Amino acid sequence: MSILITGAGRRIGRAMAEVFHASGHNLLLHCNQSISETQKLADELNSRRDGSAHVVVLDLACIDQFERFSSQCLQYSDSLEALINNASVFYPTPLPAVTPAQFNNLIDINLRAPYFLIKAFSQHLRGGSIVNIIDIYAEKPLMNFSAYSASKAGLLMLTRSLAVELAPHTRVNGIAPGAILWPDDKTMDSKAIEQVLDAIPSGKIGHPKDIAQAALFLVDHAQAITGQIIPVDGGSSI
Repeated sequence: MSILITGAGRRIGRAMAEVFHASGHNLLLHCNQSISETQKLADELNSRRDGSAHVVVLDLACIDQFERFSSQCLQYSDSLEALINNASVFYPTPLPAVTPAQFNNLIDINLRAPYFLIKAFSQHLRGGSIVNIIDIYAEKPLMNFSAYSASKAGLLMLTRSLAVELAPHTRVNGIAPGAILWPDDKTMDSKAIEQVLDAIPSGKIGHPKDIAQAALFLVDHAQAITGQIIPVDGGSSI
């Protein structure tokens, strides 16, 4: 059995791969564009435990490829312990400038892809767990990020709805990170960053490992928990 982590090669996904692997899990590491980074990670993990990590490639915007992708994954593992929907896109969409392509991209990657991945793997997750990485801004507006927030709000409700639909065989939970890492492409300016930091009661941003440890708890130690969203945000959502 293995755990499939989408967007596993970088940032929070990489931290989750490290934490789950250190806990003895075998991994399917999904990527799309960051193939070299993800393969390097798999090589590092396999050097510690041979055959414990495999790279699987998929463009999450290509819904029609999901069944083929599930068949590819199941060549490495006949069933899944968990599916972690971590891959996401994040950028501002101020209303006067937003395009239909941007809106569709945010919905495709952040909402449609997790839903149809769950559909593709649901029969292979019986007795397992699904963890969706949501965001505190699914319930709390962030200026100029309305399309992103809407996509994550949809994922939040999807998590709760599927927890009912897939019970009692599969648990479905979510994690809502607060400020953990800033976007690599510098789409948030200093004013936006200051706005985020001012709203954190703990006075500091989190670390990707904080999200990874929460995911490990939900998969390995939370058999009575389903349909819940755990904020990991330094108190920002209070």
